[in-house]
Amino acid sequence: MPRRQDDGESTRGRGWSDGLEVPLASLTFPQTSSSKIFGYFKPGVVTLTQGNSVFRVFSIYLKRYDDPIRHQTIENARLVCRLFCEIASRHLFPVVQVHLNQPSLDRLDAISRNPHIAVGIQGVELILDYCPKELAQDLGRFRAHCLKGLGDHEETCSWYLEGILLGHEAQQEQEGRVASFKDPIIIDSEYHQGELNYGSISDAWDRVGQSAAKVSVLADEATEYQRILLRVYDELGRKHEEQARLIADGTFATWLRRPCCVYDLLYPCASSASSIDFDGKAAVRVLNTKDGLFQFAITPLKWEEIELLEGGAELLPARLLSTLPTAMHRAGRDLRHSQICCFPLRSNHSALCPSDVPTDSAWDGLVAAFQQLASFWFGHHGSLSVRGLRPEHLPADQQAFIDRYLSAVLSGHRLEAIDLDFHSFALHDGEKRDGLYYRVDAALGTPDWPRIKILSIAKISLHQAALDKLCAGVGNGLEHMRMRDVDMLSGEWAAALDMLRNRMVGRCRDGRCRFILSGAFGANLERRISKI
Repeated sequence: MPRRQDDGESTRGRGWSDGLEVPLASLTFPQTSSSKIFGYFKPGVVTLTQGNSVFRVFSIYLKRYDDPIRHQTIENARLVCRLFCEIASRHLFPVVQVHLNQPSLDRLDAISRNPHIAVGIQGVELILDYCPKELAQDLGRFRAHCLKGLGDHEETCSWYLEGILLGHEAQQEQEGRVASFKDPIIIDSEYHQGELNYGSISDAWDRVGQSAAKVSVLADEATEYQRILLRVYDELGRKHEEQARLIADGTFATWLRRPCCVYDLLYPCASSASSIDFDGKAAVRVLNTKDGLFQFAITPLKWEEIELLEGGAELLPARLLSTLPTAMHRAGRDLRHSQICCFPLRSNHSALCPSDVPTDSAWDGLVAAFQQLASFWFGHHGSLSVRGLRPEHLPADQQAFIDRYLSAVLSGHRLEAIDLDFHSFALHDGEKRDGLYYRVDAALGTPDWPRIKILSIAKISLHQAALDKLCAGVGNGLEHMRMRDVDMLSGEWAAALDMLRNRMVGRCRDGRCRFILSGAFGANLERRISKI
């Protein structure tokens, strides 16, 4: 059997006789051609000059890697031969998902130590859902939290059941009959069974005491529902201890900065799965199956859920937003791309400081960690897509931590793409006009972005002096600028718009730059500017 060569575009020298037709097969392709074929699986990163939204650039990048069909195809290709395994492996994990637990870190380590796989790792997606101490060490609070979640699922079942009843009533009316809650279509419904089970579960959990002594007594004669609650509570305590240790002793940051883990993108976010899911099938699964009930109760909480816990809770993972980039920088690793989709919104803002004591030297270390950053996205998903009740702005001492953090991130001179959306910090009061949005003067600082190509900022308020600094800090390579829902607190829009026009009008006429201003108000405007 003639030996196949990996490189070369012709069949000469492969042992084929003159005049013999070479069979066309994938295994006879040269390595360069095979690499181009497998390049189809490379995540579709949109270049910075394409599209109207900075976030669209990133979202396409992140969606491609999570396609199960794509992943299975690559897995199958790796089984064909050694060459295919080597080429396909680099496309297996372009973005590695890492949860806040030791098994997930072990998986990342194993993936990164395979040289053929590691060479294709471009980013790490951090799932920072957390088991807070306040629930893990207080059975009463944990039980109350679970009962509240069960109540949400019961309401979902009631809503779906009401829809079934309305449809049944209409059908019975056409047939000249009177519908009843006792009709089989209602009684036999999985949603009706969910309502019944909710009553049984809540009654059983209400009988579980808060003290450790009562728990030990109940454990011997508890119902099955009670045993599930106690088993989950025990497991939750172990999960919390593990997560707290990984954060407090720096283990989590140490593993992510190891030399074998080479990546450019860091994506801290919350998982897509939530402990409170208002989908009808999810509610049925939780209330009607023991496994669904266990998984519901054991699921770590998203950041927005932790902040809404009655009595408050410590958001320990928020420390990773600063300690991780700082640790990587100290190890000689600098991030080039980052998107933040989970952030402390109502409390725990001091956790954004790289040290327990907020000193200038600590913040300077964070500034140094972000100097190589090329793109930064803030908002859009996770807790930053949530807009809860907010009648007043954050106290000045709390907002100062946010401003110092964001100004550190935005201090780099290599930034090419920035997308900031402060939707979650906007006041939830439609009657207020001045100061409706987050005040970004301190967060923006004095921008110096000579390489910036795309800039998008939404839901902000600022003074003219801050806007003037922003316009002055933008380089001549700007290709797309969008400002949406901007409230100018003082100064004049005319002066700011004149500055933007003078800097951009020539390039906009040539089609090299695009500027969009929508929802501008405040200052000396008699009416809101809908769009420019």
